[in-house]
Amino acid sequence: MKQIIATALTILFITTTACKKEPEHYIRFKNEYFERLNVVKLDEVSFGPIEHGVTTDYKFVYPGTFPITIETKSGLTGQGTVTLKDGAPGRNNWLVIVNSKGQVSSVAE
Repeated sequence: MKQIIATALTILFITTTACKKEPEHYIRFKNEYFERLNVVKLDEVSFGPIEHGVTTDYKFVYPGTFPITIETKSGLTGQGTVTLKDGAPGRNNWLVIVNSKGQVSSVAE
Protein backbone atom coordinates (compact mmCIF):
# COMPACT_ATOMS: atom_id res chain seq x y z
CA MET A 1 0.00 0.00 0.00
CA LYS A 2 2.85 2.39 0.85
CA GLN A 3 4.42 1.74 -2.54
CA ILE A 4 1.15 2.56 -4.35
CA ILE A 5 0.84 5.86 -2.46
CA ALA A 6 4.49 6.72 -3.09
CA THR A 7 4.11 5.93 -6.81
CA ALA A 8 0.92 8.02 -7.03
CA LEU A 9 2.61 10.97 -5.31
CA THR A 10 5.64 10.67 -7.61
CA ILE A 11 3.41 10.69 -10.71
CA LEU A 12 1.46 13.68 -9.36
CA PHE A 13 4.69 15.59 -8.65
CA ILE A 14 6.14 14.90 -12.09
CA THR A 15 2.89 15.83 -13.82
CA THR A 16 2.52 19.16 -12.01
CA THR A 17 6.16 20.21 -12.36
CA ALA A 18 6.57 19.09 -15.96
CA CYS A 19 3.65 21.20 -17.22
CA LYS A 20 5.31 24.57 -17.58
CA LYS A 21 2.84 27.44 -17.69
CA GLU A 22 3.51 30.46 -19.86
CA PRO A 23 3.46 33.88 -18.19
CA GLU A 24 0.04 35.53 -18.19
CA HIS A 25 -0.18 39.29 -17.71
CA TYR A 26 -3.01 41.09 -15.93
CA ILE A 27 -3.01 44.84 -15.50
CA ARG A 28 -5.06 47.39 -13.60
CA PHE A 29 -4.93 51.16 -13.10
CA LYS A 30 -5.05 53.28 -9.93
CA ASN A 31 -6.06 56.94 -10.07
CA GLU A 32 -4.29 59.10 -7.46
CA TYR A 33 -4.79 62.22 -9.59
CA PHE A 34 -7.06 64.87 -8.04
CA GLU A 35 -9.79 64.51 -10.66
CA ARG A 36 -11.50 61.81 -12.71
CA LEU A 37 -9.64 60.23 -15.59
CA ASN A 38 -12.20 60.14 -18.42
CA VAL A 39 -10.06 58.11 -20.82
CA VAL A 40 -7.62 55.41 -19.72
CA LYS A 41 -6.51 53.02 -22.45
CA LEU A 42 -3.81 50.43 -22.78
CA ASP A 43 -3.61 49.96 -26.54
CA GLU A 44 -7.30 49.43 -27.39
CA VAL A 45 -8.30 48.10 -23.95
CA SER A 46 -10.30 50.73 -22.03
CA PHE A 47 -10.01 51.01 -18.24
CA GLY A 48 -11.80 54.33 -17.82
CA PRO A 49 -13.36 56.43 -16.68
CA ILE A 50 -11.70 56.15 -13.26
CA GLU A 51 -12.70 58.37 -10.35
CA HIS A 52 -10.06 59.82 -7.99
CA GLY A 53 -8.88 57.21 -5.47
CA VAL A 54 -10.25 54.23 -7.41
CA THR A 55 -8.34 51.16 -8.59
CA THR A 56 -9.81 49.23 -11.53
CA ASP A 57 -10.26 45.50 -11.84
CA TYR A 58 -7.55 43.45 -13.55
CA LYS A 59 -7.78 42.85 -17.30
CA PHE A 60 -5.83 40.24 -19.25
CA VAL A 61 -3.33 41.50 -21.82
CA TYR A 62 -0.93 39.65 -24.09
CA PRO A 63 2.81 40.25 -23.70
CA GLY A 64 4.21 43.16 -25.68
CA THR A 65 4.73 46.92 -25.72
CA PHE A 66 1.57 49.00 -25.64
CA PRO A 67 0.68 52.68 -25.81
CA ILE A 68 -1.07 54.21 -22.80
CA THR A 69 -3.51 57.08 -23.39
CA ILE A 70 -4.94 59.15 -20.56
CA GLU A 71 -7.29 62.13 -20.58
CA THR A 72 -8.44 63.95 -17.45
CA LYS A 73 -11.84 65.47 -16.72
CA SER A 74 -10.42 68.95 -17.43
CA GLY A 75 -9.08 67.82 -20.83
CA LEU A 76 -5.38 67.32 -20.11
CA THR A 77 -3.97 64.42 -22.10
CA GLY A 78 -0.94 62.21 -21.74
CA GLN A 79 0.60 59.31 -23.59
CA GLY A 80 3.31 56.78 -22.91
CA THR A 81 4.17 53.13 -23.31
CA VAL A 82 4.36 50.09 -21.09
CA THR A 83 6.17 46.83 -21.85
CA LEU A 84 4.86 43.56 -20.47
CA LYS A 85 7.07 40.59 -21.22
CA ASP A 86 8.71 37.61 -19.60
CA GLY A 87 7.66 37.22 -15.97
CA ALA A 88 7.18 34.17 -13.85
CA PRO A 89 5.20 31.22 -15.17
CA GLY A 90 1.51 31.68 -14.47
CA ARG A 91 -0.23 34.90 -13.48
CA ASN A 92 1.72 38.18 -13.33
CA ASN A 93 -0.18 41.19 -11.92
CA TRP A 94 0.76 44.76 -12.81
CA LEU A 95 -0.46 48.05 -11.37
CA VAL A 96 -0.20 51.30 -13.33
CA ILE A 97 -0.51 54.35 -11.07
CA VAL A 98 -1.39 57.87 -12.18
CA ASN A 99 -0.08 59.89 -9.22
CA SER A 100 -1.21 63.26 -7.85
CA LYS A 101 1.16 65.10 -10.24
CA GLY A 102 -0.17 63.21 -13.27
CA GLN A 103 2.95 61.06 -13.57
CA VAL A 104 2.51 57.44 -14.60
CA SER A 105 4.43 54.54 -13.10
CA SER A 106 4.00 50.79 -13.07
CA VAL A 107 4.85 48.13 -10.52
CA ALA A 108 4.58 44.38 -10.38
CA GLU A 109 2.20 43.26 -7.66
